[in-house]
Parts: sequence; structure tokens; C-alpha cells
Amino acid sequence: QKSLIKKMETVIELYESLDIGANENGIDVKIPSCDSLKEYTAYLKELDFVFSQCPFLRHSEGEIKFRTVDVGSQWLTFLIAATAGTAAVSYILNNLAILVDKAVQVKSHLLSLKQQEEILRSQKLQNDILETSVESFKLLKSHYLSEAVKEIENMNEESRLENGEERGKAEKSLEKLCDLLDKGVEIYASIDADRQIQMLFPALGGNVELPDNILKLLEDKKEG
Repeated sequence: QKSLIKKMETVIELYESLDIGANENGIDVKIPSCDSLKEYTAYLKELDFVFSQCPFLRHSEGEIKFRTVDVGSQWLTFLIAATAGTAAVSYILNNLAILVDKAVQVKSHLLSLKQQEEILRSQKLQNDILETSVESFKLLKSHYLSEAVKEIENMNEESRLENGEERGKAEKSLEKLCDLLDKGVEIYASIDADRQIQMLFPALGGNVELPDNILKLLEDKKEG
């Protein structure tokens, strides 16, 4: 129990350090440590595709906007910019939570298919056998993504996709999100979001890592 309380205090301190204004519903994203700027920008590019292109995260009266990078850590902050009095914020955050949850479920299937393909390629099979197997993996991958997108549609009537182009973007966004989560990216609703929305996001990471300045503040708080 003490460990849980300590983790909660740590998370609270972290969110306070992000300098997010009151009642600003948003999204906090943690990316893994990077060895190069190229790797770092690759994460940003994939996140931008998911947040800007996924039909489930688009609303006529709101959008996801970049807010800031927390200096000394790998945390990025995004805000839901929406017209006052609209349901855009809840719509986007709810759909993002559902999308992350589906990605958690699907990514293990996609990883398994990738591993099986690598094993087959290493066995130097005849080209026709290898091509047939690889094509089967592609069909399975497409099936997993397609079914997950249909499940998201069925969870909310407002999330019905209008055409094949939107469906393609939704599936591509889900695929990219699966890859991001597999690499260690973590996505959560901000601490100012409704508690019910926060609870929708699956727990993705282990212990929360804080920048040195926040750790020092915690130490000073203990000593005081």
C-alpha cells in the first residue's frame, strides 16, 4: 500500500511539473529514451499521424494540439482544443482510450506474425512456399486490424466511418499505435481529465521516471 501511495504522489508531482492549466483536458505521452535525433523525430512523426489522421480522433468542434515537452524527461503534452460547451473533448479522449486499449490487444498478434515471418525467412524455404506463407501473414494482419476497427465503430454510433478511405486511415493509425506501444510509448489522459476517462486508459508502463529537478523537489519535500 505504501508503494502505491508513493507512486501516486510521484505521478501527481509529475503532472504539477508539466505546468498544465486548470481544467485543461489533454493527453500526456511518454516516449522511450532515444540515441539520436532521427529516432526521436520518428516517434513524433508516428504520433502526429495517429493524432491528426485517425478518423476516431477527429471532431468538427475539437482537435488534438501539441502543448509542450517537459524539459529533462521524455514526456510530451497535448491539449484538446475544443469549442466551449461541446462534447468534443470527451469524444476524442474516450475514443483515444478505446484506441489504445485495442492496440494493446492487437499488438501481441501482430508481433507474433512478425516473429513467425522472420523464422520462416531464416529457414531458406522455397520461394513459392515462403511467398504463400508471407501472404497469409499479411491477410491475418489485415484481419486483426479490420476487426478491431469494426469493434471501435460498434462501441459508439458517432464513430461510424463514412468510407473506405477513413477505414484505411483508421487501420493504419491502429497499426502505427501498436508499433509505438510495442516500442515502449505510453499514452494517458491528463490529470485534469475526468476521472472516468482516466480510468479508461490501460496501465502501460512500469515505475514512473521523473526528471532530476522533480526528484529533488520530492526529496526536499520529505526533508521539510
